[in-house]
Amino acid sequence: MQNNYKAFSYCQVQEAISKLNDYFDFDLYSAEVKKTAVGVVIGEQEDNTFKNWLEYKGNKPILMRNSTKVYGAHFKGTNYNIKGYNKTYQTKAESNTKLSESLIRFELEANSRYLNNRKHPIGIYTVADLVNKSKFDALANDLLNIYDTIKKQPVINYQELKPKEILLLGAMKDKDSFNGLKKHHKHSFKLLRKDYSKLLDSIADIELENSIRSKVLEQINYCKNN
Repeated sequence: MQNNYKAFSYCQVQEAISKLNDYFDFDLYSAEVKKTAVGVVIGEQEDNTFKNWLEYKGNKPILMRNSTKVYGAHFKGTNYNIKGYNKTYQTKAESNTKLSESLIRFELEANSRYLNNRKHPIGIYTVADLVNKSKFDALANDLLNIYDTIKKQPVINYQELKPKEILLLGAMKDKDSFNGLKKHHKHSFKLLRKDYSKLLDSIADIELENSIRSKVLEQINYCKNN
């Protein structure tokens, strides 16, 4: 479990909180939860995961760095932080633990406002809520929904694209161009975004993306059911 590169299932969460409750001289279950982190780890490569992230609800990803090494990307909002990063690299850098395979961690960090002040609140107020099975499952399902909402860059064969399609990809992928269109040419930006989404759908590597999503779903289901 060290350095969270292994699955942490519902039963293990129950056990861990129970042991912590026995250790402290107060009722841990009634303690207020201000921030929650939920995530899964899959066996996959950087090039097929966070390096292909384009945007989440209109926001571009921010690179995660350790000195000059880019090891992940994240979307940071007022009440949340969505991360994808090379867990194998981070574990070696932080604890000198060498893992034998390439692992990617997909994670949501969220404060209580994100989880509770929304159309369909999950209701994480105290530690007891974290071991409520229906709320635990809701957190897991929210993680999958976030993964599905992230727009991803498919593997592209540029030889098959027209020049204007390549220019559209470049404009939407470049942060300055994207923000310039969004800020100064709102009507054109909306039309270009529609064309961009259609283009991505037409060239997407569905087989690869389905494979990665299946890995994320498999780990989520494992944590929910064990």
